[in-house]
Amino acid sequence: MTATIFDCDGTLIDSEILATEVLVKMVAEHGLTLSIDDALAHFRGGKMAEIVNQIEVWLGRSVPESFVPDVRERTAEAFRIRLKPIEGAIDLVRATTGRFCVASSGPVEKIRLNMSLTGLLLFRGTHLQQL
Repeated sequence: MTATIFDCDGTLIDSEILATEVLVKMVAEHGLTLSIDDALAHFRGGKMAEIVNQIEVWLGRSVPESFVPDVRERTAEAFRIRLKPIEGAIDLVRATTGRFCVASSGPVEKIRLNMSLTGLLLFRGTHLQQL
């Protein structure tokens, strides 16, 4: 039996720009000016630990321990207000036959929130997997 694996961010859900906007604002609060285009070029699809490491290199110092939880909290707030599925994603998932799951390198809680906010978690048999 075959199964379809959908990537979550940037494939089903239009989250990359929103998350990057939050990150850019937060690094600016710590003294680093970074454009959204530059942040996307360096960080798109990256893991948070790698992103924080690079930010610390550019800053020349560590960010506070609260940085990652604060980024995740502010990102979730932005998602609750503005997150949308990629155009055609709901129709694609609806038309998918057989088994499928959604994969992401983000935390399962983030995947679940994003899928819930966009209505994609409601599809029968949706399985979430962190990679």
